[in-house]
Amino acid sequence: MTGADRTAIDARCREIDVRKKLDGEPADAAAVVEALLGAAASESPDGWDLKCVNSALKALDLRTDIPDAGELRVRAIEMLDRKRPDGEA
Repeated sequence: MTGADRTAIDARCREIDVRKKLDGEPADAAAVVEALLGAAASESPDGWDLKCVNSALKALDLRTDIPDAGELRVRAIEMLDRKRPDGEA
């Protein structure tokens, strides 16, 4: 991921986490969630991956009209489960 990509994703995270909004058509909102999950796919020592998953879940809470929201939520939760340190419940 380039620095510009990370900056754009970070701006979306702020929009979702701080402003509590995600504008656009449902398909556009789904694309944002997909991008957040894609950004979270790799390990990150600075917590970037967890921030992206968290924002994806918040986006799904904000917008009930996102196509395939259930599947996206399952993917996000599975990512969190994989990132959990061994031994934690």
